Amino acid sequence: MESVDREALLDAGLNPDNPQVWADQRYVSDLLGRYGLRFGSWIHPITHLHRRSEGTGR
Repeated sequence: MESVDREALLDAGLNPDNPQVWADQRYVSDLLGRYGLRFGSWIHPITHLHRRSEGTGR
């Protein structure tokens, strides 16, 4: 556990000594990571087509 993470949890009003807090934070982090990968794979083709229509795509 890094001190920055610990300070962030304290600032958010969470108890960094509670293992469940860390488990919840990991779960949310994983969830956001998976959502980001899914969203990223969905948005790239659209971004590519938009750039292509502007003449800036590769």
